[in-house]
Amino acid sequence: MTDTPFPALRPLRPDVVSVQSQVVYGRVGNNVAVPTLESLGLSVAAVPTVVFSNTPHYPTVHGGALPIEWFEGYLQDLSARGALHALRAVLVGYLGNPGQAEVLARWTQALQAERADLRVVIDPVMGDHDHGIYVDTGMADAYRQLLLPLAHGLSPNGFELAHLTGRPVDDMESVVAAARTLMTGRTQWIAVISAAPGTWADGEMQVVFVTREQAHVITHARIDAVPKGTGDLFSAALTGHWLNGATLPEAIANGLPNDRAGAAPHPQRAMRRIGAAEPSGQPPSQQPDPRTRTGAYPPSIFRISLESPFMQHVPSHLMRAYARQPVSFMRGSGARLWDANGVEYLDAIAGVAVTSLGHAHPEIATVIAEQAGLLLHTSNVFRIDWQEQLGERLCALAGMQRVFFCNSGAEANETALKLARLHGHRKQVAQPQILVMENGFHGRTLATLSATGNPAKQQGFEPLMPGFLRVPYDDIEAVRSAADQSPGIVAVLIEPVQGEGGIRVASADYLRQLRALCDTRGWLLMIDEIQAGMGRTGAWFGHQHAGITPDVMTLAKALGNGFPIGACLARGEAADLFSPGQHGSTFGGNPLACRVGCTVLDIMARDGMPQRAAVLGARLLTGLQKALGNHRSVLAIRGQGLMAGIELDRSCKELVGQALEEQRLLITVTRDTTIRLLPPLICDEAQIDDIVARVTRLLSSVPAFSRTNPAVPDAALQAECVR
Repeated sequence: MTDTPFPALRPLRPDVVSVQSQVVYGRVGNNVAVPTLESLGLSVAAVPTVVFSNTPHYPTVHGGALPIEWFEGYLQDLSARGALHALRAVLVGYLGNPGQAEVLARWTQALQAERADLRVVIDPVMGDHDHGIYVDTGMADAYRQLLLPLAHGLSPNGFELAHLTGRPVDDMESVVAAARTLMTGRTQWIAVISAAPGTWADGEMQVVFVTREQAHVITHARIDAVPKGTGDLFSAALTGHWLNGATLPEAIANGLPNDRAGAAPHPQRAMRRIGAAEPSGQPPSQQPDPRTRTGAYPPSIFRISLESPFMQHVPSHLMRAYARQPVSFMRGSGARLWDANGVEYLDAIAGVAVTSLGHAHPEIATVIAEQAGLLLHTSNVFRIDWQEQLGERLCALAGMQRVFFCNSGAEANETALKLARLHGHRKQVAQPQILVMENGFHGRTLATLSATGNPAKQQGFEPLMPGFLRVPYDDIEAVRSAADQSPGIVAVLIEPVQGEGGIRVASADYLRQLRALCDTRGWLLMIDEIQAGMGRTGAWFGHQHAGITPDVMTLAKALGNGFPIGACLARGEAADLFSPGQHGSTFGGNPLACRVGCTVLDIMARDGMPQRAAVLGARLLTGLQKALGNHRSVLAIRGQGLMAGIELDRSCKELVGQALEEQRLLITVTRDTTIRLLPPLICDEAQIDDIVARVTRLLSSVPAFSRTNPAVPDAALQAECVR
């Protein structure tokens, strides 16, 4: 026997809470939103705000707003019943009065405090061009002050946009300008339906989709229906498709009528920028003037189709130094990112080993804001207390004695190279040489590029700086041979894990023998910990797995969790090589950067991040091995801590874009054939498993890789599948 009268009943686990009107007769509010969302496979809890016999567009109407205590009780009971554990979105429509708005705002804020990924879509229902205002006159202020800043997205009609903003919305440019005044708080996008009717072509209507950066116009067939509810249907369909993984332009298009009168069921439609060439290839001058059909569009507005909703590239004044993906991220939380369309992504690269504590870490954000209000910069002419504190703490962690602060990993390695040159001249070596590794990467300045073992990155920048000897990685005999043949060697520069080189891990025995050889020869052992350091490999620094201490160590990336900072640490003779005036940095070690660095150390030590990386890294590598170990295109799976590489038998650079588009996953590809994963250290186990699942789906979705000319790794790498 049980104490519950219906033990077989399962508790409600809605994906969406829909807070809208309800009618006895008609298809508006929840009457249309619930079946729309359910048709998309989503579970819905419907909370009524008003109950009417019908919409107010008939001669008679009975009913009214629910009492505040009832409405608040409905919301609170959802929480009390434990029904919100799987909640993904709140959809808000018609509200009965400002009191309901106040209650709903408090409830929504409490939910958002518990779950950062909760999506809130608000249709600020107030009226339309046909009937004017048909809600409480205080609702405009209630929306503006209480609810709109909580929403990720808004879906007003043109009439409501005008009343919310107090601005004219007669053409596309004024619609975009008015919409952007509502982008406060969390609001990232606005879809304005029935926008600027004076610009419509015959038989068409327009939706204007606005983000902070771009605006799009989507045309659809005119709806000449008297009964209301089309806006409620649109908002529900948009929300449902968005939750199911569509981009926002796709979700908007899917919420609109598919076919125009007289058109084939699936007409060919194409996205274009107003004033650009049509799909036929004819120049704009040979096409009908778009303004005769759609009104005057400013250059920043795009007209897009229903079947081609992706944004075009916009002209840029930035140098073409990066092969950027066509996505712009607007906010982040932990291991998640959201783009300009509100689409959520899982970050498996952490800004290339930078945001190890995740995006928008509240403690770091607080420190940045506080210090920015106190002191940003004084120059290194004066003592900087935060610099002294950070230097002391880093030296204690690494067993070093002195530190020089700069702004990046390349600058930190430049500092190390200058120390090596000074060390050589102190030893009376006229042409000092530094031993570096094949496939190593140390930066893109001229000196660090010369030290890098990647000809593709060096091409075009010759002549490179002299003074570097290159040997195979993780090969102590190659180092000994170089030592016997080149008496001018004064230092070795090496990464404990080659990140850009394909996630290749130096063996502990190799590092120990390298340390002993440097001691015997009087060389400086300089270890580049820029990518591997700060807990990522499962120890504070990658070389610590071998139980050694270098003479020089460089840091950057995760030390600032996204705020620029670099450091070069030294001990022994190397710590005293610089004298005043021999090296410097304008911004290096400023109060803000160093306070952020101290905060990062505080959090990492308190939360045991190196240990966490070891545990999660083992889970990641084991999961990848189980899922992909027998994949016919996978040559090797290797890594250490939360640095993982999946080497394939072909070039796979295109997988970066495919992962974004198909799996909503951020990855990188190194050495042309290796998928690199560098998840934030704050990931939970479910997110690590999700990374494995998405990578597995990614590789299962591409054609079988050719074995004709496989990129076979050396025997040592084939054997070293999981470390």
